[in-house]
Amino acid sequence: NLRKLESAEFTKTVQNGGKVETETTIINEKGILTKDKDDNISFTSPTEMIISDAQSKHYINLNKSGITIHDEGDGTPGSKKETTSLSSGSLTGLSNTTWDSKNITSGRAATEDQLQKVSEAVDANAKATTDFRLVASTDTKGYTPDTSGTVTLDVKDKNHENKDAYQVTISNVASKSDVDKMLKEGFTVGEVDKPGKDGEDGKVEVVGKDGSAVVINGKDGSIGMKGKDGADGKLFLQKVPGLDGADGETRMVYEADGKENVVATKDDGFFVEGDMGDKSIRQKLNTLLRIRGGNTDEKELTENNIGV
Repeated sequence: NLRKLESAEFTKTVQNGGKVETETTIINEKGILTKDKDDNISFTSPTEMIISDAQSKHYINLNKSGITIHDEGDGTPGSKKETTSLSSGSLTGLSNTTWDSKNITSGRAATEDQLQKVSEAVDANAKATTDFRLVASTDTKGYTPDTSGTVTLDVKDKNHENKDAYQVTISNVASKSDVDKMLKEGFTVGEVDKPGKDGEDGKVEVVGKDGSAVVINGKDGSIGMKGKDGADGKLFLQKVPGLDGADGETRMVYEADGKENVVATKDDGFFVEGDMGDKSIRQKLNTLLRIRGGNTDEKELTENNIGV
């Protein structure tokens, strides 16, 4: 008569080589419990399910509250681990609570503990950043360089208003009068070689908003020019040989399109020589040269003679 049966136990024993293996199933009013040959246990009831792994000491509990994973450890003090639980959209008890950016597990979700550590690091970096600004001088004279060209500025970190202002000293500050004097009397760009110290080639460049430019090069003493339409050139001085073995003179030379052109002066002029005698006349450019003859009748002119 099974109507009054409250519990039933079924045992299966198998001889596996020299080892006897037993599986047991117990059915009662609480549910169904199964224990396999390795002592792993599973329990099922109308309200929950429990699965236990004897070797790893883990057991999983599944009920209406969620899923809970327990780790009982190996029985030694401190071996029992924190419970991992998934319920109502929340997963707790995870072991990855520390953060090391150089040692991560790809594909694993971060915990709130790790996010907190990252957030704290970001906050710490933000607090460490500075933004120094010039503030009003505490000196009644304001910021004025002294006779040695030194001025002390008061600066304050706007990201840390509670901190006092700092003082920054700048040396070799030129005053307006010094700059005006330099522009009036002249100044040198570059530096000549000296014993034990190499010089520096100076260069001054003036650029127009349309792209044109003039560059004075201290290296070769030339003046470079760049036109707005791409007509570039260079102007410099050069010793040009004289005519017929005469001593040469320093001439202005300009280079354009890769070709050098020597600029003549008014004094260079030109030479006029007749067919008699060995004397020549040197005439300056842009001046009048009058040549007068005694015969004005073309019919009376002989071959190779001219009438003026």
